Amino acid sequence: FVMELPPYHRPLVRSVLLTPAQDRERMLDWLLEACNSIVTYRARYRRVPELLPVVHLLVFDPTNPHSVVFQAQALMRDLTLASQELGHTVPPHIGELERRLERFDLTAFEAEECDPACARLATLLGDAWETAQALSDDVHNRFFIHTVHASRLRNPA
Repeated sequence: FVMELPPYHRPLVRSVLLTPAQDRERMLDWLLEACNSIVTYRARYRRVPELLPVVHLLVFDPTNPHSVVFQAQALMRDLTLASQELGHTVPPHIGELERRLERFDLTAFEAEECDPACARLATLLGDAWETAQALSDDVHNRFFIHTVHASRLRNPA
């Protein structure tokens, strides 16, 4: 399993968040376009892209299939179903990521100076990417590698 976001989605959002404030606003329109969410944004907000609604739509909107929260919830749902059917535990990484996303304070983006909020969200997105990669590796190792584990090769019974 890997989050269904295109491979460029998270780095683009993260790089825009880390861009100096005077340049960030000019990047929001193409960011929405690159993340396949421009039509949704225009239908909902009917105005020039602003940072808070863009961040909400691309990261936190549980109804947007392109958002990080939507993908994390879908991944948790699939992993929970797979664990019930196959008798394995759900890796804890995804639950922790969901909790961190839920606790993130979007009101910090309403401040005149929101660079600290942008930096915190950029860090969270980096962690989300690492979590997705770790989960992908875990599922791959658990279900798709049909060889002897390396530790068993070093310590024969």
